[in-house]
Amino acid sequence: MPTKGIPMTAEHRAKIGAANRGKPRSPELRARLSAALAGRRRAPLKDGTKYNISDETKAKISATLTGRKLTSETRAKMSLGRQGRTHSDEYKQRMSVLHRALRDSGKIRPVYRHRYTKLAQALHRHLAASGVAVEPEVQFGRFVVDLYDRANHVAYEADGEYWHNRVKQKQPDFYVKRDQYLRDRFGLTVVRFAERDIRRMEAAA
Repeated sequence: MPTKGIPMTAEHRAKIGAANRGKPRSPELRARLSAALAGRRRAPLKDGTKYNISDETKAKISATLTGRKLTSETRAKMSLGRQGRTHSDEYKQRMSVLHRALRDSGKIRPVYRHRYTKLAQALHRHLAASGVAVEPEVQFGRFVVDLYDRANHVAYEADGEYWHNRVKQKQPDFYVKRDQYLRDRFGLTVVRFAERDIRRMEAAA
C-alpha cells in the first residue's frame, strides 16, 4: 500500500526517532538532508551557511519553548559554548549605537530607582562636582549599573564593602565576568570605586 504523502502520527515519529537515536548518518543521508534544507537557511552555522526560517515556523518554535525551563546540564553546555567567544569592534560599536537609540526612544529606561543607594548618591555628587554628567540606575542587558555617563559611554560602580565582599565570597569572579559582559556586549567601560574611597572623597568635599 503506498504511503507517500500520508502524514505520520506522533507515535510513529517517536518510534523512528528512538530507533535512529545515536546512529551515525551516512554521507548519502547527509547529502539528502542538505538538499532538502537548501534555500531555508538563516542563522549562521559553522560553515557560514544560513537557515531561512518562516514566520510560521518561528511562531511554532516560540510556542513550544515558552515556559520551558533549561536543565542545569543544558545551561552548562550553553555556557561552555560561549566561553572564549569575542565580538568584533564593529559589532560592539553597532550594539552601542543600537542601545543608545533604544534609550532615546524610551524602550530602555532607568530601572530599580529604589536601589539607588546612599553610597551611589555620594559618588554621584562627587562626579557631578567634577563636571561629569551621569544617570543613576541604567540597565544594560541583564545588569543595572549604578551610574552611567552617556557622553563618554562609561559606567561608574559604587562598591559597598558589605554586599561587594558578600558576593565575592560566593562567586569570586562574579564582578570580573560582569564587567567583561558589559564590555563585550555593549562596549561599555566600567570604573569601580570602593566604599572607603567614596567616603574619603565625601569627607574631603
